[in-house]
Amino acid sequence: MKKLLAGLLAAVLLAAPAFGDDTVWDSLEDRYYEDISQTETDITLRFLEEGDQLDWSRAAHRYHTEDSLLTRSGVDAFLTAVRSGELLSSRISYDERLMVFVEQADGSGGTAVVNPGKGEMVGYLPGDEGEMFVMELTGGVKAALEDSGIDLTRAECYNLCADGLGWGILYSDGKTELYQPLSEAPAFLEEGTAYTLEELADLVEEHAGELVRYEGLNADLDPEKPNVVTGAQPELSPQPEKENADTGR
Repeated sequence: MKKLLAGLLAAVLLAAPAFGDDTVWDSLEDRYYEDISQTETDITLRFLEEGDQLDWSRAAHRYHTEDSLLTRSGVDAFLTAVRSGELLSSRISYDERLMVFVEQADGSGGTAVVNPGKGEMVGYLPGDEGEMFVMELTGGVKAALEDSGIDLTRAECYNLCADGLGWGILYSDGKTELYQPLSEAPAFLEEGTAYTLEELADLVEEHAGELVRYEGLNADLDPEKPNVVTGAQPELSPQPEKENADTGR
């Protein structure tokens, strides 16, 4: 009887989420944030106030996908790719920008956008607490990742900006992928969790009408003075970008 109980206990422990093993999650964060060398931190700073400092321990490459989920053709291309087993990571590109957390003098946090090729800061969003890129491994996110079967010891992480989905993190081990919404996500995506590509595709298909509702309006924009409706929050009017600030929004 004791052997049976011991066996059952071992099975339960093996099946339980490894939330207590911080090394798994610490390693995931280490692979997400870039190891910026000292020479790369010598950049031209703009927009910052006196006392603000870049926190290079929280810097991530910014990626984007050409599949705009604000258009019917983009939605169709995304759904076709996912349904055929194509990985989203194969459809994203690095856009030569680093997202860097800013420790502001007043104690709040912001986001600096850095062009590492030119060695300069090209955008700044003060007070946003890094909401577009800072990795938040909540209990819901950890549970979704573990339930998916993704190999957390091999998974790569990408800060992703996608028209129609807003900002998020893409997790990929080369076979299984999940998307975690972070900021400016459509109403049908919840924060504090992560979606497999199949789950994401189902939701995109279900809410395609909401996503493409402004397609005709965007097609008629003045190309020299565009003011694109992002689709992240269709019920809100689009907000203008800060002048001379490359925020990616």
